[in-house]
Amino acid sequence: MKLNKIISVLMSLVMTATVNVFPVYAEYESGLPELYRTYFKDNTIIDLEYTKTGESDTEYKVIKQNFDYAEIGFTGSDTEFDSEELADFAGCNPDMFSVSYKTDDYNKRKSLTINFTTHEYERNKDISEKLYNVLKEKYEILYAYACLEAHIITENQMVRWNWFEGKDEFGYRVEFKDQFSKKKINEIRNQIEKNDFPVEIDSDDNIIFNETASETDKFRFAFWLEEEYGFRTTRQNIGDSYSNSYNTTEVLHYTDLPGDVNNDNGVTNYDAQLLNEYLLTGNADISNNVIKYSGFNVKNADLTGDGVIDVFDLILLKKQLIESGK
Repeated sequence: MKLNKIISVLMSLVMTATVNVFPVYAEYESGLPELYRTYFKDNTIIDLEYTKTGESDTEYKVIKQNFDYAEIGFTGSDTEFDSEELADFAGCNPDMFSVSYKTDDYNKRKSLTINFTTHEYERNKDISEKLYNVLKEKYEILYAYACLEAHIITENQMVRWNWFEGKDEFGYRVEFKDQFSKKKINEIRNQIEKNDFPVEIDSDDNIIFNETASETDKFRFAFWLEEEYGFRTTRQNIGDSYSNSYNTTEVLHYTDLPGDVNNDNGVTNYDAQLLNEYLLTGNADISNNVIKYSGFNVKNADLTGDGVIDVFDLILLKKQLIESGK
């Protein structure tokens, strides 16, 4: 009864999940994160993708963190607010973010970075806007923006679907095929067939999944094998990665400084570099100062004032930098 109940629950989870299947080399199944999280007892997993790397291994890209941040640069005071005070201004829980300050003594300005603990676009955008509106009443704001879905931290993990381990009577690790007698192995084969698992045990007592087995099928079998016989598959961390994505930058404060392309209240070689990169994407209509390139102040990029961003603006910006000695 207990076995049937477990299988029923797992089948229900698989059947009710929306499953999107991509080509075999880069598949994704939306029901997998919860199965993976439960089986490996890892509550830090937010989402995952996987790539089949062979008949017996699956390489997973496990998303561990996905969070946002906002930055506001200002002058006018040395006062620093802590997370609780800022949370009170925004009317939210202080656990939703942490803050840090940086002082630029040369330019006599400060910057406040708000690191959100999670990625929740609308909520974090709303908090960023509220804090910007509070600070602009107290200080001269130089720049302000929110990077939503900015930081993504992943781990690459390999799951060994042909390598199930348990423990012998002395507590030592033992591989599945080395633990059981031939008679017991045959009994397990019969149970596999009865439960309609897409897996077989070959003549060398190795566990082999069928080519048609999905990742959810594999987890369903793995849960059963652990429940009935105490054997678990193994996984290996094969690398960490960290990425930034600025496709959802929300500019909260526009500077009014020709040439300040990156909206940080200054004109440097970085602005020329950013404008050059931007031109590779094509010209842009700058009506309403619409930002079509993340962190890009379209109005300041139109140095010629002709309503179009093109190579003539870049020439004028470089001339401006040369004349200023930068």
